[in-house]
Amino acid sequence: MCGIFGFYKLADFNGCLSTDELRKIIRYLAVANETRGRDSTGLALIDEKEVFTLRKTKPAGEFIQTGIVRDNLLSAITPLTKAVLGHTRSATTGEV
Repeated sequence: MCGIFGFYKLADFNGCLSTDELRKIIRYLAVANETRGRDSTGLALIDEKEVFTLRKTKPAGEFIQTGIVRDNLLSAITPLTKAVLGHTRSATTGEV
């Protein structure tokens, strides 16, 4: 099994949630999705100009706590962020 999570901000979003709340939601969704797969986790952030991606062969709970995710990737979620897409993977076939 695998899991997919994230959000997409519509044009009329108007800041219904703060940036900190969006970061908390992504952390929560990642850890909640860990039941769908513990072999690897990844995140993609999409803003107006760039796409940031990161994936590791770690369960989501560990992935979210790594310095690069906690200090760099999650802090890259700003008001300009259009979407965040994450996945958790259970290696049912192939390499982890």
